[in-house]
Amino acid sequence: HVFGLSWEQTKPIDYLTLDEAVANEVMAISEVSESGSVPRLLVVNRSDRTVFLMAGEQLVGAKQNRVVNTSVMVGARSEFPMPVTCVEQGRWGYRSRGFSTSGTSAHHALRLMMAKDVTKSYRKFGRADSDQFAVWGEVARKLLHFKHRSPSSALHDAYKSQEARLKRFHDDLTPSENWSGAVFCFGDSIVGADLFDQPSTLRLLWPKLVRAYAF
Repeated sequence: HVFGLSWEQTKPIDYLTLDEAVANEVMAISEVSESGSVPRLLVVNRSDRTVFLMAGEQLVGAKQNRVVNTSVMVGARSEFPMPVTCVEQGRWGYRSRGFSTSGTSAHHALRLMMAKDVTKSYRKFGRADSDQFAVWGEVARKLLHFKHRSPSSALHDAYKSQEARLKRFHDDLTPSENWSGAVFCFGDSIVGADLFDQPSTLRLLWPKLVRAYAF
């Protein structure tokens, strides 16, 4: 069940989403150095516009796949050390020099876990860090649930194994034009809610959100 959220529109903030910025080749995401660092990636915004990255968006490539720990706005013409978490335990070697967007986001159980851990980390250390071992455990649980063997224990591989089923959910669910967000329910339980400043952002991120909740 999906319930739309809307509110009175004010002057919208001008920004690009992660997918838009990468597709337009105005944002580059790479390891912070040649040797890399599991909890951080280097985000370079070459655009004259701010770029929005949503918590949970998955990045594929470089030394191992990661997910974004917290939602951030990366300023125009700036660099940012992005806090991330590994979702591919069995690989630490370059597959590409940079990262691409995968069209997927962390599923609701993983996002909930990470949101709690990041909140605690902010309060205690002033950093948006998560519990890496707990995340690997959740990825392993999903791979086992779908009975899918991944050579590198990658969340992305589990998504690919369910692509046909996830597409059906996406095809069946379309947001109304005035929605800026949505509440997602399984039966009579609310499992998550996502709310943005404007409907256009929801429409751009809708495929990732629906696939993540369905997954």
